Amino acid sequence: MRVRQGARPGDLRDGAETARRTITDGYRGNGRFSFGSSFAGWVPDYARVDMDEVRLWTVARSAAAVQARMRQRLTGGESGLAGYWPAYEPAALVNGRPGVEDRSAQGRHVVLTYPDNVTTALSPLEEKTDGYRIVASVGDRRMASRELFPPNEWTHLAAAYEQSWAVELAEGTHVEVADDDALDLIGDLTVEVFCRVDVLGAVQGLLSKGRAADGRQPPVPAARPARRAARVRLRGSPAASRGVTRRPRP
Repeated sequence: MRVRQGARPGDLRDGAETARRTITDGYRGNGRFSFGSSFAGWVPDYARVDMDEVRLWTVARSAAAVQARMRQRLTGGESGLAGYWPAYEPAALVNGRPGVEDRSAQGRHVVLTYPDNVTTALSPLEEKTDGYRIVASVGDRRMASRELFPPNEWTHLAAAYEQSWAVELAEGTHVEVADDDALDLIGDLTVEVFCRVDVLGAVQGLLSKGRAADGRQPPVPAARPARRAARVRLRGSPAASRGVTRRPRP
């Protein structure tokens, strides 16, 4: 935003001054007024932005005055307002071409120079809506905001999603820890498994220590399967209950 007061023009962003300089040459105000382009040099510079609205005032407004109304629509009858171009959907037709109407009392409507770039919004906002709820979705999960956000105002919104990662085990794939005597726990212990079972109705072996008691190898000291009814049971062998563990043969 540019504010000029005398010979000291200044730039504001979100109502806060970011730069100010002193000009020595007289400003004559010649040339056409345009937005979305700059003709400061021999080659014009065009902007790639989403421009919601443009306001032109005949007075140098203070930072406090800018902050008070920068997130609100104007009525068009404010004192000192020389031009007011808010974007609406669908785009207005100015002399048969897409453009933006001047909602101030001046009636200085503008025409888009390249009408081939005009696109229609998929879901236009209704001005009569009292407020909007924000819905954020990740995959098949959706969450709506409790508070309502008023229309016709700029509002900062951020949605954060905490991603959890896991190792997918299927078709006999499993993870095995290397042999370590420190893991031969025979006293009190706690085993925690954080997982999601994809298929119910079959026994899911979550973890085990040792091998199954099939008569050929020493029995498994502890195992933790998920059963058909989605119940988890910690199973220990008689050897484990007596405080005796045997390392399985390779």
